[in-house]
Amino acid sequence: MERIAAAHGEFSQVWAAERAAALNSFPTKGSRSWEQIWQANGVAYRAAAPLSGQRDQLLARLFERHLWPIYQDFRRGVPEAVDAIIDFLEVDVPAFRCGYAKESYLRDLKTIPLTGEHYGRLRQYGIGLCGSPHHRRELGEVGRLMIRVADRRFVEQLRSLSGSGNEFVRKRAAKMLGVVLNGRRDLRP
Repeated sequence: MERIAAAHGEFSQVWAAERAAALNSFPTKGSRSWEQIWQANGVAYRAAAPLSGQRDQLLARLFERHLWPIYQDFRRGVPEAVDAIIDFLEVDVPAFRCGYAKESYLRDLKTIPLTGEHYGRLRQYGIGLCGSPHHRRELGEVGRLMIRVADRRFVEQLRSLSGSGNEFVRKRAAKMLGVVLNGRRDLRP
């Protein structure tokens, strides 16, 4: 999974550099037109295509060889399989298919048996996701899972993040805090 994260990081760096170079090549009169942005994105995707292909091959291998074979054990709550799925969530690769897979696993985690260690790892994952600078489509599912795994310390961490100077972090934490407190009366002040 670390190789996938590294491959995605390389893809992102090349894509961003090529996009910036393409945007800088256009004459500007204030703001950029949507056509210029689309053209720059196309240049960036073509330049980063080999890295995208490498990342996608690694992802396909991860799903086919590791995640799909353990799925039934995961659904039964076999601790080693649950650990492997939580590992996948923690690596947090923002790539094609990953967000959808994460949402599915997060929904399943609401109903399967978990150990105390799983609860702790999932709480840390939730806090980490709130502090991430990137958009994550699975944030809603994480919030709903946190209703199950939250404790008072987790709620205090969310309260602390919801007072953050970073608007993006503050909004995420406040939203997750609202979901958790709405679902768990025992954690309300």
